[in-house]
Amino acid sequence: MRSRAESWRGSPCRGGLRYIGERWSSDENTTRLEAVTLLDLGASYAWDNGLELQVNLTNAADKAYVSAVGFSSSYIGDGRNLQANLTYRF
Repeated sequence: MRSRAESWRGSPCRGGLRYIGERWSSDENTTRLEAVTLLDLGASYAWDNGLELQVNLTNAADKAYVSAVGFSSSYIGDGRNLQANLTYRF
């Protein structure tokens, strides 16, 4: 599910919910991993001189979850992550 809105000074803001459903964690299908819903946010701003800034925040609530289980270990899902991108168009 994604959403888009106009924020301060007309810069677009985005938000979305990323759902990872319940799944099996073993080949024998004996253990399940719980479902998780993550919140992702983003915004961008473009200046008249060709510069554009984009900022994305994934897993904004920093929700801890197990993404997978291996032979002898568990893999923790990605925590909160902030990415920024500055682009110049000429």
